[in-house]
Amino acid sequence: MAKACRSIVLRISRGKIMDWKVLGIEETKDKAAITAAYREKLKSVNPEDRPDEFMALRENYEEALRLADAEERPVIDDNSPLGLWKKELKDIYEDLSRRTSLPEWEKLLSEDVCVAIDSRADCEKAMLEYFMTYFYVPQHIWIYLDSEFSFLDRLGELYETYPKDFVDYIIVNGVKLKERLPYDLFYPGKNGLDADEYVKLFNKACRTPWEEMGSVFEELDNLSESHPYGDTLKLRFRMHVENIDLFEEMKRISEEHPGNGYLCMEIAEEYYGKEEWSLCEEYCRKALECTDDKMHAKRLLSYSLAKQERFVDAIKILHEMMGDVGGDRKQLYELADLRKEWNEALIAKYEKELEERPDDDQLLLDLSWCYLQNDRNDDCAELAARIKESALDVFDDNNLMSQVYLSQRNAADALPCIEKLVEHLKNLKPDGTEETDRRIARLQEMMTRRAACLYETGKETEALEAY
Repeated sequence: MAKACRSIVLRISRGKIMDWKVLGIEETKDKAAITAAYREKLKSVNPEDRPDEFMALRENYEEALRLADAEERPVIDDNSPLGLWKKELKDIYEDLSRRTSLPEWEKLLSEDVCVAIDSRADCEKAMLEYFMTYFYVPQHIWIYLDSEFSFLDRLGELYETYPKDFVDYIIVNGVKLKERLPYDLFYPGKNGLDADEYVKLFNKACRTPWEEMGSVFEELDNLSESHPYGDTLKLRFRMHVENIDLFEEMKRISEEHPGNGYLCMEIAEEYYGKEEWSLCEEYCRKALECTDDKMHAKRLLSYSLAKQERFVDAIKILHEMMGDVGGDRKQLYELADLRKEWNEALIAKYEKELEERPDDDQLLLDLSWCYLQNDRNDDCAELAARIKESALDVFDDNNLMSQVYLSQRNAADALPCIEKLVEHLKNLKPDGTEETDRRIARLQEMMTRRAACLYETGKETEALEAY
């Protein structure tokens, strides 16, 4: 029985649990078997569709390799130029202050053995093989390494030599994406391997339910490195599970790191939970000035605005998000459904106001858009017909009417409106206002809409030229 249990779960140093069930094999020190099992599991775990499963798979794969390394015989010191270069690479990585220092890497890559034509490829190979196990490198270092070795220009070559997931998720993402935990915020910022363990445990904590998170923090507390993101998450954990008010301590950590979007969002989420909508809005807007995860900040901002019944502002944020997601239909549909929900509140408000001000053209315009966005096309068309043309500018008039005609599948009448829109936007000059900038940015959208109308009206040649 003990042997069977040991084959499933192995406890290693720092309290880390190795779960062999994730890899689908019995405990082994055979690196080839470990890698084969990992690659087999990858076939059914898509990192984009199932990120949590992929992260667990990757973490257990790394731990299995570390265990295998720990069992290998000590390697005889290699004092060759390449051997000394590899040792320096290891020393830089394991000292977090050196790992995050660009001059350290510049010095490493300027060593004779790395510059020489006959040994530079060996240095690259040694470095990438090292990174297959130890890969928590800051983005600015990855960008530098790519400038030296042209990784992104040689992906086909790299795929032939290294596992595809390593190339895609370690090298490519390393160059293109910022690290989740900024390395310069670790304190005391010396022990690189403890920092690596911290990153993995922090990621694990983020996908663990509140009530099960305590054991993860016990592991984090055993490390020599700490990080304000983990400190803040632990405070939130204690607030939610132990019912202790530590919010002021959270705010203190955020104030010690001004301009940090992640910490601003942590405060914003707590304010949202406290139903303090205006303060949630304030911190969301602070986060938008400095965070890379603008979608998360915009989403929470839109909710906080809606809670304040500022539906016009909330929907404006939704429209920005719709532009940000591009062609992601799932997200577009989710945002459109949310817009419909908030439009219902606006429709009730506008209809009541319209009873008092039936000739208010701006009110008629606003309500028409709400009807249109909520698929009440006939109501929209009827209301739009009541708006005096002289009351609207070229953009508002033709944008609305083109959408009304398109909702009626009337491309012939929509086309002249879109033609006017395209011409108007081509001649529109920046004037320093956000509204004008937003309109100018929609030129390509209107040109695409124009091409579609040309095609629908049988003008295929013109449509192809317009596209």
